[in-house]
Amino acid sequence: MGRKSLLRRVVDVVSISVVGIAGLLVLGRVTAGALARLHDRQAGSLRPAAFARAISSGHWLGSRDAPAVLLVYSDYTCGFCAELHETLKELRRRYPMHLAVVVKAFAEPSFHATYKVPLGAECANEQNRFLEYHEAAFANGRILSYSRGWRALADSAQVPDLAEFELCVQSQRYIDKLVSDYEEAESFGVSATPTMFVNGSAVVGAVPMAVLDSMVAGQFRARSKR
Repeated sequence: MGRKSLLRRVVDVVSISVVGIAGLLVLGRVTAGALARLHDRQAGSLRPAAFARAISSGHWLGSRDAPAVLLVYSDYTCGFCAELHETLKELRRRYPMHLAVVVKAFAEPSFHATYKVPLGAECANEQNRFLEYHEAAFANGRILSYSRGWRALADSAQVPDLAEFELCVQSQRYIDKLVSDYEEAESFGVSATPTMFVNGSAVVGAVPMAVLDSMVAGQFRARSKR
């Protein structure tokens, strides 16, 4: 199986354009350093195989058969991540059968003050409550810094077995996964949140709805011509 066929089958995603970058610059949400990294990443796009591996170990919001897949590295304490989260929710409502968002945490446990929150998301996933926990974390930013905020989120997400959830978080059952996701993101050039990979190209910041919608629609038009 060639690289081209692998891409079409697994990661047939939205194409990023210069218009998208211009939109980010207008909003003032990309620093000079981040813009330079974005330019470098566009010049040398992520290999399809690497992108396929990355999305295979993330949390899928949407169908695995969706023709458009967006990989997002985010942090629950990041305001722009929460903003992008709402944008992507609306975009998924517009294209329920055609768009999937793959979520990964970008949080280094050794210094991240609230690393138990992404750990909680992984533990909630054990009980099929990842989406609910993910939503609760972005909706209740004020409690993330509390020492037991991660536990309160489990209540809000209605995680069924709270005792098992607490054991999972306290034992740091998924610490290796968080470290692996962080190191993976760094290897892709990620240094700020949110960073989204669209067809192997990085977009940094809370991308406006109009830009993302245009990109998705453009992808559908391109597919219809094949």
